[in-house]
Amino acid sequence: MAIDKNYVPKLYKVTANMTTKQWEDERRNSIGGSDMAVIMGLSPYGKTKRELYYDKVGVTPIKQKPDYEKQIIFDSGHFLENMVADLFNYRTGLQTYEVKAMFEHPLHPHIRGNIDRFYRYKGTKEPISFMECKSTTEYNREWDNDSIPPQYSVQIATYMAILNLDFCKISCLFIPEQLRYVAGILFQLKNVFGALSKDTLGDIRDQLLHISDAETKLYVPMVLSALGGEFLVPNHLLEETSDAVGKKFIIRHVERDETLEEEILSKADDFWFNFVKKGIEPSLDDENGSDAISTLNRFVTKKPMKSKILPNSVLTNIKQIAELKKKKSELDARKKQYDAQIQKLSVPIIEALDGCSNGTVIENPFVSHQVSYCGKEKTYFPKKNLEKLRNSYPEAYDECVENEQTSASLTLKEVRK
Repeated sequence: MAIDKNYVPKLYKVTANMTTKQWEDERRNSIGGSDMAVIMGLSPYGKTKRELYYDKVGVTPIKQKPDYEKQIIFDSGHFLENMVADLFNYRTGLQTYEVKAMFEHPLHPHIRGNIDRFYRYKGTKEPISFMECKSTTEYNREWDNDSIPPQYSVQIATYMAILNLDFCKISCLFIPEQLRYVAGILFQLKNVFGALSKDTLGDIRDQLLHISDAETKLYVPMVLSALGGEFLVPNHLLEETSDAVGKKFIIRHVERDETLEEEILSKADDFWFNFVKKGIEPSLDDENGSDAISTLNRFVTKKPMKSKILPNSVLTNIKQIAELKKKKSELDARKKQYDAQIQKLSVPIIEALDGCSNGTVIENPFVSHQVSYCGKEKTYFPKKNLEKLRNSYPEAYDECVENEQTSASLTLKEVRK
C-alpha cells in the first residue's frame, strides 16, 4: 500500500493529570511505539506477540513475580530523561519541551504515541520535530557506526508516522551501569517523598561520593539537583558535564523511511484487527523458543498430576526433538573424547612447568606461546552443609534460604505395546 501523507496528526488526550493506571489503560487500548518492536519481532526483552495480545485484551499472568531489577532500570530511564534533554539543548543550541499528551494517527486511530520531547529554535513557538531520549550502559554497542538499535528505529518510525513528520532526532547517554541502578532507586524515592531537604540531599551526596568511582562522581551533582526539584543539569554544570561526557552522549538525525513505515502500518493493522479485535491469540510458531515457553509458563494455569491426550499434530515435533537429542548425545560423547585427548596432551606441558604457574615457549624470534596453569579460589556453600545450618542456626537458615519452584522441563518417552 502507498503511504497517505495527507493528514494532520491528532492530539488524542492530555496526560498531565492522568494517574498511572489511567495512562496504562489508555496504552492498553492502542498500539504504541514500543509495542511495534514486539509486533515486528524486534523486542530485546523477550516479549512475544501473544504476551502483547494478552496485555491488550486484559489477560493478566497466572503468577507474576516482581522483577525489581527490571523496574529499577525502567525507572532510571525516566529519571535520566531530563539529563538527556538538557545535554541535547546544550549541544545543539535548540530548545526541547514536553507536551504531556497522547497523539493518535488519524488514519490508523489504534496507533498512538507519547513523545519524550519536541524541539524548536530558541525564541520561537513552532516545533521543528521531536526528540526521543534514551540512556544505556557502556557495554551497549548497538549504537556504533552511526547505527540505532532496531527496536528504537521502529519506535521513532511509528512516531514519525503518527505526527506526519519527515525527520526527527534520537539522543542517547551512555552511563555507568552502577549509576543506572542509583538513578532508578532515586527516581522511586522522589516519587514517594517529592523534593528532598538540603540535609537529606547532603547525606545522599556523601554516600554517593563514597561508593562512586571517578567516572561516576561526575553525575552526582546532577542527580542531587533533580532530587532537589531543579533541572537535572543546572546551567552552571552544563559545559562541564558536556565536556566530561564527551562521545558518551550521541545525537542521531533520522529521516523518514517510507518502506519501514508501510510495514509498520500494515503489521499494526493486522495485529489489531485480526487478533485483538477478533479475540484470536497470535501463534507462537515464529517466536524464539525460550520466549514462547516463558509466555506459556506465565499465562497457562498449571494442573499438577493431570494427564491429557494430545493432538497428533505435535507428533512431528516429538520425533524431531528425539532426533535432535540423539544428535546432541553424540556430540556430547565426542566432546568427552576431545576433552580426554586434551588432558593427555596437557601432561608433558604441566610436567615441564615443574610447579610454576606460568611459562613461555618460543617458537621463533617472532612468535611465542604463553602457558598458564593455576586454579582460582571461589567461595561456595556445599549443599550437604544446609542441614547443619538448619539444625544449628534455624533463624539464620530461615532468613537466608529461599524456596523456589524450578522451571518446568519437557521430557519425552516412547512407549511400545
